[in-house]
Amino acid sequence: MLATGVGSVVAVAIAGGAAWAILGALVGLLLAFGVEWGVSVRAKLQRLAELEREAESLRQAQELFRQQAEAARREAAVSAAWTEVFGGVVSEAISTGRVLPLQALMARAEVTLKARGLDVPLYPPTTNPPLPEA
Repeated sequence: MLATGVGSVVAVAIAGGAAWAILGALVGLLLAFGVEWGVSVRAKLQRLAELEREAESLRQAQELFRQQAEAARREAAVSAAWTEVFGGVVSEAISTGRVLPLQALMARAEVTLKARGLDVPLYPPTTNPPLPEA
């Protein structure tokens, strides 16, 4: 609205007539609306960028939660497999009176983990990228 008043004053000062004042007021009004529209568009674009950043952050958080849940399920499965192996070794030691060697215990654990598909890492190990050649 300030531009409308400025346009009127400039038009009256230049031409000294009311017609020019009205024309100046209209030009000032259009200028004010144009500036307001430009500011509005800029604010909407900034808000859109902010919402896109929030959406990306939420997607990353969901992926992290999914990975953590999968790791927890995997950890529970590995723990159950080891508990079963140790339970079998202890019950065998009680029933036969002799303790299995460590190699036999590890072999049973390896077979049990392979049978349940728990012998491979959940996520492949990451390595550093190769250095660029000079």
